[in-house]
Amino acid sequence: MWLWENYTVYFYDEKNGKNYIEKFIEELSKLDAGKMAEIMNVFFDRIENGIGIPYDFIKNKTIKELKGNNKIYEYRNRSSKLKKQIRIYFCVDDFQKHIIILHAAFKENKKSQQNDIKVAERRKKDYFKNSGGE
Repeated sequence: MWLWENYTVYFYDEKNGKNYIEKFIEELSKLDAGKMAEIMNVFFDRIENGIGIPYDFIKNKTIKELKGNNKIYEYRNRSSKLKKQIRIYFCVDDFQKHIIILHAAFKENKKSQQNDIKVAERRKKDYFKNSGGE
């Protein structure tokens, strides 16, 4: 079973024109190119190519729906090279068939993770306010 077949990836941009997600991807590519290639292959490329994400990603908690956060998901991975956990926060726009990448960061600690989730929540709210969806 597959989730989000025939969806496309949309990277959230701040109103100031800065793309913090792209910046994180570039940073990770420099620090651990192999891990970034893996994430591109198993997450971004599967969606962009219309394949979708295996339902097993939910079962094994590679993708987790965050509790109490109104359908924000967390893609989880780990860089052994950097000894850091990677988190990519996203939501789904079923109307436009987009996976909206809201935020990406290294998980440092619980407090920083809560701040990352707040950023994702704010960006989700802004996205749907401006797109007229949800």
